[in-house]
Amino acid sequence: FLKDGNNVRLVVFTGGDECFSAGIDLKEAPNFTTEEATRYFGLAVNTYSMLLDYDKILITAVSGIALLSTRIFQKNYWYGLILTMLLIGIASAFINNTPVVAVFIPVLLGVSRDTGIAASHLLMPISFASMFGGLITLVGTSTNILVSSIAVDHDMPAFGMFEFAFLGLSFLLVGMLYMLLLGVHWIPRRTVERKLTQ
Repeated sequence: FLKDGNNVRLVVFTGGDECFSAGIDLKEAPNFTTEEATRYFGLAVNTYSMLLDYDKILITAVSGIALLSTRIFQKNYWYGLILTMLLIGIASAFINNTPVVAVFIPVLLGVSRDTGIAASHLLMPISFASMFGGLITLVGTSTNILVSSIAVDHDMPAFGMFEFAFLGLSFLLVGMLYMLLLGVHWIPRRTVERKLTQ
């Protein structure tokens, strides 16, 4: 219906249970077999790819974040970068990092346009923050779920939801410090054409 429905104006994904996150039941995820995990993530990648190319979707929740982000970055770039990296890192712990970054790309391109900050100095840090944040929980990245399901298939106990939390949080904090102290200064200053934000 997404491809053929001319009357579609908005698509909202939601779930009916408190354990629902990014289309996955967190209570069932550790028990996925290898085939189930592969099928789920193949479907997720195909769905997100289709949504990224779909020109009628309106993500209404982004506008408030965009306005707030622009105001924060106008006042202080470093404060805005720290808050954004923390937000994306924490979100990536519970939602696959690809859609988290995909949602924030237009937000930060808008911030770049409104503040004059190079887009590369906003997008590269959030990319790293999402990868580090994905290491915090079992569902933060597809690899964790896949390895857990393989362990269960081989009669080993499944990984716990927060079994990686200490290591993941350590990576996130160290990665943020590295990006703030060194990484941002080495990123080339690149701008984007206006059409990318439309």
